[in-house]
Amino acid sequence: MSKAYRSKTLTTLKNLSKFLGKSWRDATKEDIEIVVRKIMDTYSNDSGQESNTSYDHKKILKLFFRWFKLGS
Repeated sequence: MSKAYRSKTLTTLKNLSKFLGKSWRDATKEDIEIVVRKIMDTYSNDSGQESNTSYDHKKILKLFFRWFKLGS
């Protein structure tokens, strides 16, 4: 991965952690659904359509959570 992509990924994970508000180890399915709602509320446009930022956040959340759960 390029340095720029790694930086973007880490920044996104930081935002996702703030949205979650607790340890990833304690996250439940409902917590992840709340995070996705917060992503859409924060980053989608006024008509509710997904933006590039909301798409990227959800993509990174999915990849991270799959990786995290496999390692647990």
